[in-house]
Order: sequence, then structure tokens, then C-alpha cells
Amino acid sequence: MHLARDLFVVPDDLPDRYVLYAPLLGIAARVNRPLADRVAAFRELPAGEVPADAPGVSELARLGLVAERPFPRLEPDSRRRPFAPTSVTLFLTGACNLACRYCHADSNARPAQLDGVIARAAFDLVLAHATERGRTTVGLCLHGGGEPTVAWESLQGIVEYARRAAAARGVRARISVGTNGVLPEARARWLAGHADSATLSLDGCREAHDAARPTVAGGPTYDDVLRTARCFDDAGLDYGIRMTVTASWVDRLPEAVGELCGRVGGRSLKAEPVFPAGRAERGAVGTPTAEAFIAAFREARAVAVERGRRLSYSGARLGLTTDRFCHAPGTSFAVTPEGRVTSCYEATDPGDPRLDPFFWGRYESASGRFVLDEARRAEQTRWTVHHQPGCADCFCKWTCAGDCPAKRVHSGEPRDPARSARCAVNRALTRDQLLRALQQGRTLRPLTAAESEEIACT
Repeated sequence: MHLARDLFVVPDDLPDRYVLYAPLLGIAARVNRPLADRVAAFRELPAGEVPADAPGVSELARLGLVAERPFPRLEPDSRRRPFAPTSVTLFLTGACNLACRYCHADSNARPAQLDGVIARAAFDLVLAHATERGRTTVGLCLHGGGEPTVAWESLQGIVEYARRAAAARGVRARISVGTNGVLPEARARWLAGHADSATLSLDGCREAHDAARPTVAGGPTYDDVLRTARCFDDAGLDYGIRMTVTASWVDRLPEAVGELCGRVGGRSLKAEPVFPAGRAERGAVGTPTAEAFIAAFREARAVAVERGRRLSYSGARLGLTTDRFCHAPGTSFAVTPEGRVTSCYEATDPGDPRLDPFFWGRYESASGRFVLDEARRAEQTRWTVHHQPGCADCFCKWTCAGDCPAKRVHSGEPRDPARSARCAVNRALTRDQLLRALQQGRTLRPLTAAESEEIACT
């Protein structure tokens, strides 16, 4: 008999109970200690072969976790995906109207603005791919670097161009915007009427937000962002709110979630602990400990659920089976204000030597096309969980997928997951999701409540 590939034993909250979790099969079940210990021993056997008459095998077979033949290799592999992007992210400018204390991109250090010719060429490239592949939509994301709405005329120009060019080919342009929300009301309403979705940066409580996200002149911005959110609400725009959590207010995260739920709409809320890069690396703000963030997130999630909202964190994604955290491993196409091609939202400054591996092309004005370094892109395909030390025996490996490549680079490779604060958060919050699914009877495959409640080894 053969044991399922990547079968993990996850501690339960109940005494002497564990969860058997096979993410590649979508199977999770609560078991007792003897069966959990038996599975742990089975995992040490060569090639995952187990005696058919061994204690616990019949129970595992009933769950679909052992079979007479080896399980097929189901692992996703990003390397098999050809590069033919049907969406592009444009970093319109490095300039910003805020001076956020934790800005990873050091906005305003490079106030360059993306040339309209380059922006249109980038969209034309992904539109051509979308047409060739028979896609009905093509994606355009406007982001920063800096704040995209600071380059207002450029933003309007590329949005209007994308709509026209896509329509001419019978394709729909799907436009998303990431913004700090500090802009005149008329512009907020224009965005709400022309974008399909948006992400709005808003750090929950007024005091925390204004302390971390002041204007360049040092003024408050909380009310400005609320006004933009209400414009989005009035227009029915699909948008989410991103909170960057620092050590100074992590304990107020539940309060912040409650306050946001009462003040604005937004389909979802995302909380991310600040990462020490850019200004945050220079000690302007503190990063919350893993323990503090986990505790606060759990309380805040309960508040969100009570209010009918969803609170998420990027490293806990139960139900997603992937070998890559994002599109950086060789499939992303993003363009900096200088016309450089990058594979990462956080890698916009080619002057940062740590981020150099993410840059793999540039716009060539003489030819009017993008020159891409396929050898460098091939190197980026290794930024998957297949190549991350310490991930092999982690039950999160097919959901967090080794975590954010940019953060790994910033931290220095290789990173020991056992000592990584982000890995600790990823494991704790993914485990929460797994246990909650079992508690609610939402198993990852169609098992009865009795089957998933407890499988005993005798």
C-alpha cells in the first residue's frame, strides 16, 4: 500500500487529537494520537510504502490516504507555464503625496513618471497575448512605487486607452487600482466610475493611520481616505481595504476592524504586519512580534465574522493549492516608471542591489518594444516552494508556497522557516483555518460529519 504524497500531521486544539491533512488531495480529518503516531512513522518508510496489514491502514484507506498504487504526482509546477501575460501592472510614478513611515519603496526618492508611450506599449503587449489565447478579458493594474493618482493625467490616459484598445479587439479591459485614497473627491468619483476594482490603504484607527501615513507636509489623512471609501461605496465599486500593522498598534487591530466595518464598505479587509524594508528598515516603525500579530488577528477575525466581513492575511490561504506565493516566479509582467520590467510589486527600484534579481527587461525606445531577458526569467522560476529550504515538511507548503520572494530576498537567503516570524504567522493562521473548517463541517472533500469528526486507530 502507498501513502498519500505530502500527508501532514497537524496538532489539534482538542486533547490527544490531531488532524491528518493532505493538501494535494483536499483531504482533512480529525484523528486520535495512535493513528497520528502511526502516520508519522509511515512517513519515514521508503517510497511511502506501508504494509497492508499494519494497524491504522484500513482507517487511512477509508479516508483515501493510502492506495494500492502510488498516488499520481499532483504537485503544481509553475515552470511549465509559458510566458504569455494577459495582464500588466504599471507603476505610473515614484512620486507620492504621502510620507508613510513604513514605505517599502521609499516613495519620492525617485519621482520619475512612466511615459505614456511605454504604458501603451505594455498594454498592447498583454492585449495581443489575450487575443491570441482567446481570452475575453485583459488586465490592467495601476500601482506604485509612488501613488498612481499623483500622475493623474497619465492614469486617465492609460485607462481610456485600455478601454478603447480592448474594445476594438472584442476584449474587455479589467482595470484595478491600488491607492492611498488621498485625492480630491472629483477624482475619487472618477476612479469609482472607471475602475473595476480597487485596493485602499487605510490603517484602521484614526490615531494609528495618521501617525503612520501623514502627508508630505506632515498633515493627517484619515478623513481624506474615508471620503474616498464613501465615494467607492456610493458607486458600488468592488474594493478592499489593506491595513499595515505596526508594533505600536497591533493590540488595537480588533478595534480597528470593528471601526472600519462601521464606517466603510469594502468587500474584504486585509491585515499585514509591516516588513522591515525601505523606511521601515531604518527603524521608523516597529514590526509586531509573531505572537502579538497572531493573537490580535484571531480577535480581529472574530470581529470581522460577526460583522459579516472577511479578514485575510496573505500567508494563510487554505483551499489554494499552488507552488508560488505570487506571480513573481517567471509569470509576472510589471513596468516601473523608468520603463524597466519587474516581476514583483515590491521591487520597483533597480538601484536596490537586493532587488536586482526581480528585474528582467526594459523598454527599448529605438525599437519601440520590450527587450526581455529570458535567462533571468528562467532563474525566477526557482522562486517556488520546490526550491525553498525548510518547506518540504511544512503543512503550509502548498498554500503559502514558501512565502513572499521579495521578503525572502530582503531577509537574506536561505531563510530558516523554524526561526522566521512570518513562517510562524503563516503556520498558526493556516492551522486556524483548517481547524475552523473541520469544526464547521466544511471538510476539504465530501466526507460525512461522522467521518471527519474522529478517526481512531485501534
